[in-house]
Amino acid sequence: MPRAPVTISPRLLTAEQAAAYLGYATTGVLANIPVKPRRLTERGPGSQPKYDRVELDAWLNRLAGLSVAPPGQDAAGAGSQANDDAEALYDQWKAGRPG
Repeated sequence: MPRAPVTISPRLLTAEQAAAYLGYATTGVLANIPVKPRRLTERGPGSQPKYDRVELDAWLNRLAGLSVAPPGQDAAGAGSQANDDAEALYDQWKAGRPG
């Protein structure tokens, strides 16, 4: 039985990828968001600025009014698994929406 191909979603995104991830066709939107690109190194491989997908997600979650903490921690850092549950996050977001 053949193995299914492994799909890897990169965490670090080019400006074009970050704009597309946010739903925009051009990179101009990136100048107006608080998430800034980072370089892994000063020269050579890793020196191209890239956007961290996790930082983009955290910013979007704050915009939506979601309280999000790293996996295994609640918003106060006490160590709850509640933030790992995507359904709970959706319900929280939905409850805060008008209509």
